Amino acid sequence: MKKNKILKEYLKNITIGKRKQCKNLTIFPILYSSYNLSDYITLDEALNNELIEIEEIDESGIVSEINVTNKSQKNLLLFFGEELIGAKQNRIINITMLIGKQKAVRIPVSCVEAGRWESRSRKFGSDEILSPVFMRAKGIDELKRSAFKDRRYHLNQGRVWEDVDETLYSLDAYSFTSDLTEAYKKKELDFDYCLEALPYERGEAGAIFFINGILYGFEIFGNANIMKKIYDKLLKSYLIDASTYEEDEMNKDVIDLNIIYNLIDDVADSDIESYKGIDLGENIFIKGKIVKGLGFIYDDHILHLSSFPKEMKEEKNLKSRFASQRKRRNLF
Repeated sequence: MKKNKILKEYLKNITIGKRKQCKNLTIFPILYSSYNLSDYITLDEALNNELIEIEEIDESGIVSEINVTNKSQKNLLLFFGEELIGAKQNRIINITMLIGKQKAVRIPVSCVEAGRWESRSRKFGSDEILSPVFMRAKGIDELKRSAFKDRRYHLNQGRVWEDVDETLYSLDAYSFTSDLTEAYKKKELDFDYCLEALPYERGEAGAIFFINGILYGFEIFGNANIMKKIYDKLLKSYLIDASTYEEDEMNKDVIDLNIIYNLIDDVADSDIESYKGIDLGENIFIKGKIVKGLGFIYDDHILHLSSFPKEMKEEKNLKSRFASQRKRRNLF
């Protein structure tokens, strides 16, 4: 089936839920429940049940690649931006992928801990973190170029390190090794408050996110079951970005609903390029008039799609995210 048709079929069956808000982050749930994903297992499920092994390539290690062995009888679904901790340094997964049952695959990753290259453990674990939204949005064009060139799905490692430093700096978080997880620890109490204020809603398979009333992201998953499993990670990734903006009391509650419908139409009518996935399925890159994004399709179904405004707005009340690299480095 053509990729545009798959995407349009999904979007015509969604319903917009009741808005939810915590501080300057507003969410409109996407309700959808027509696709069964019982044959898939997520990263944290696999780790909790000892059904996955994640290791460095060898004793020397390679920053941009690691080995993943799916020991389960289900396909393993890994999401773009999920963080893996331990081994020689913490990494994030570069692209959403599906790894077949009982299969070992070398996957593309990026380092989010520039100041460490020594073993803390033989295997990787999970800290239940998804990288900040602005980092994922910046990576779309890089991944598209890499997919076109050699299908290796590599990100610009230097840019990733700069983004980690910017996140730490803007949240006044300290890390001797420039570790992204320290930014999340810094905001842990705020996360707990907003996770309680923005609970997962039954039937929620995606969401549209606004910060200070400005469109910030659109995420959909194969069905509500998958969204429920990754909900806390996803929400924290948007909360990290929201934390870098001062609350705009004048505009944070003012949202034109036409923006939502225009967004959905733009995604449905977007141009799509597809490339073979790391193992199973296909990765897609979308480009509309308003947004750009990337997603994953398997068996003629959308399993994940992230899309963001083409120009992520940098409002005048944005905290000092874009301080010079020299100044940021001097903090550590």
